[in-house]
Amino acid sequence: MVIKQQRDLKLAQSQLDYIVKFRAQPENQNCINDMRIDYKIAKLKERINYLKTDAYLQSLVGTIGADPLYK
Repeated sequence: MVIKQQRDLKLAQSQLDYIVKFRAQPENQNCINDMRIDYKIAKLKERINYLKTDAYLQSLVGTIGADPLYK
């Protein structure tokens, strides 16, 4: 379960990093409001905070989860 939590956190953080970088690019400034970028950033931050909780970890009980990858 912890591996699934870590992978979900990594994915959400990469999504947040991407959208923050998108917002910072001058050529994207004209579509920031139309695309609701600030709202999406806020929702991703909320999601990341939830993914870090024990409640999220407990919600994974009974799911397939994720297997560790071996090299």
